[in-house]
Amino acid sequence: MSGSNLLSSVASFFASHKLLANLLILLDYTSFLTSGVSALKVVIIAVGGGLAVLGVVNLLEGYGNDNPGANAHVR
Repeated sequence: MSGSNLLSSVASFFASHKLLANLLILLDYTSFLTSGVSALKVVIIAVGGGLAVLGVVNLLEGYGNDNPGANAHVR
């Protein structure tokens, strides 16, 4: 029996207690939302880490001007 079917059968068993049945159904939605929030946290941390790496690379590229022979501009 899957978790959703088990939850539905438990909720139908306690159908006389409407508050408990609604609470069990609400708990199923909150577990879904909790897993979504944790997945979004991982995505946001990964994007932030990528931006940090790109920022460091961009800063380090500014220190490459010490070799005038590498400059392609004609003066």
